[in-house]
Amino acid sequence: MTEQAIKNHLEKVAFEKLFSTWDQDFVNSPKGAEAVDEVLYQRQKRAETYAIKWMNQFLPLRDAAVVEVGCGTGAASIPLARICKRLVGLDIDPNSIEVAKARAEYCGARDNVEFLTVAPEQLLEKALVCLDRANVFVLYAVLEHLTPTERLHYLQAMWQALPEGGAIVVIETPNRLTWEDKHTAYMDFFHMLPDEYVRAYAERSPRPHFAETMKRLDEVSFRESRYRWGLGASFHEFELAFSEDLNEIVVADGLESEMTNMFPIEADELALRQYFVRRGVAQPIGFSRAVLNLILRKPSSATERQANVTYNERSLARERAKCLHSGTWYNWMRQRFFPNPETTALMAELKHARQMANDRYLAIQQMDQMLHQRDVEIAELNAKLRDVASG
Repeated sequence: MTEQAIKNHLEKVAFEKLFSTWDQDFVNSPKGAEAVDEVLYQRQKRAETYAIKWMNQFLPLRDAAVVEVGCGTGAASIPLARICKRLVGLDIDPNSIEVAKARAEYCGARDNVEFLTVAPEQLLEKALVCLDRANVFVLYAVLEHLTPTERLHYLQAMWQALPEGGAIVVIETPNRLTWEDKHTAYMDFFHMLPDEYVRAYAERSPRPHFAETMKRLDEVSFRESRYRWGLGASFHEFELAFSEDLNEIVVADGLESEMTNMFPIEADELALRQYFVRRGVAQPIGFSRAVLNLILRKPSSATERQANVTYNERSLARERAKCLHSGTWYNWMRQRFFPNPETTALMAELKHARQMANDRYLAIQQMDQMLHQRDVEIAELNAKLRDVASG
């Protein structure tokens, strides 16, 4: 098949298997078109541009046997498989796995990648045995969807299964210690509310489906559903899961340029960083990020442990120098929350340009679907002509 034909196949599988389960009014809206593009293309592009390059700096991926738990549609799996020795992607959603397989075909993935659907209760067990000797476990936008008990169990079991030099990689998990819930309810402080307030307050969320789901849940299923939608993590899970000092095993803390470009630093994160620095919190400074991006690696020697401690001390020192410069802090806050009129006008123009781009994208999507339908009709007519000719 041609590249365009394979791309059409990917989109056909995605719309049949995955997007058909979404609200169709949303799918056919400009925001829905954005979401479709995000799932199929932009997420993979970001992973390839930032996250995988970041990982490759700190881990010997060329020789790595990787298990990605909760791989979804394979957006991060494919660029990672291009570098590593072997990759198995696991997910509980068979529709996402079908899209991942179509993505692998579209991207011309090597035969070193495999995608498997696993029952939820067997996911961790399968992760530990699906490769003969896995030395990297990836949790990409996954940890926040596990219950507190599951988080400890997963982290502990994976860490114990790793050989020396092996690593757990956590990417895109929101930090529960920051103020804004950017992941689930899209409201300030919402993730801090006690269970008794959540269902009533969820009605104020700008996400109607989330609010409606919270309203329908009974007392028994409510608590777990809160986690399945996504609740942030913090250094506490890691400190409880591992018997080791986190400063001795964190080899990348998400403050590297790749990950600050992928997840730009915002106000609530800066405020938390100020607190970490001024309070002298003893954990790696990466745990002050609004989005946790961490590589935790099992040291193979005392020298490696000390090298990790040195790395975390230097990262802390750099952030301390920034945070304690009060003028820089004040100027940033003033510019962030009190933009001048010229900036406000430019932001309005940018918003308008984005809206026009969304409208154009939707029109292109509709045209593409029409052309695809026309191709199907032409193929059917050609088949009928061949039948007539042969008859």
